[in-house]
Amino acid sequence: MNQLKLRASQFPILDKCQGMLSEPECLKIGNISDVATMGTDAHRECAKFVKSDEAPDFKMLNDDIRIPVSIAWDMWDRSLGTLDDVEYPALRGFFPDPMVEYALEYPFGMVKLTGHPDLFGFTVVGASDSNLYDLNVLDWKAGYLIKDYLPQLIAYASLAYQNYSGMTIRYINLINAYVRKDKGQRFVSYRMTSNEVSIIFSNIIQKIENYDGESFTTGEHCQYCPLRSYGCDAYNRT
Repeated sequence: MNQLKLRASQFPILDKCQGMLSEPECLKIGNISDVATMGTDAHRECAKFVKSDEAPDFKMLNDDIRIPVSIAWDMWDRSLGTLDDVEYPALRGFFPDPMVEYALEYPFGMVKLTGHPDLFGFTVVGASDSNLYDLNVLDWKAGYLIKDYLPQLIAYASLAYQNYSGMTIRYINLINAYVRKDKGQRFVSYRMTSNEVSIIFSNIIQKIENYDGESFTTGEHCQYCPLRSYGCDAYNRT
């Protein structure tokens, strides 16, 4: 297999099934839906307030994105509350020097991985001159789609870790921040060691590198897989 150029955003599906690798067109960026456009616009406004650390002018936002951006600002500016008996501060506390939508790229074996994390950064552990850090990665989610986005966060963390090496990492905090209009769960957070992240990431890369070009695994992820548009026999049989 030649080196594959893949995006971190493809990892939630590739972790479940590697079938899209059999059709090169699936690996390209497809048409953008209205929902995706709304999400992109909301992300753009979130990026602005993270960089400036100033509240958006909500009156100037169109109706489609006013609520998601408002929810995101509340999460940035106020305590997130308690999850699994852990009190989470406002998101601002995780990102004293935020890196917003940086284009990252790194070769991992036969996979050339690219990605644009919505937000990542490092916090010093202990004294200010310490070389011990936590790596924090956040992804805003304006839609429903796939339930398990951990593989995408793992991919972003791996890119950030490789592109900003030289630091000793204590923990990697991975956060999905949901800015949907419903009243459901607002965030999902994972705290892992760099070794734990490396093991999960390596397992996904191994699945990709070992793909035989014929095997498919069906499941909930199929409805979001681009291979459907090219006649996935496994999906059509379900």
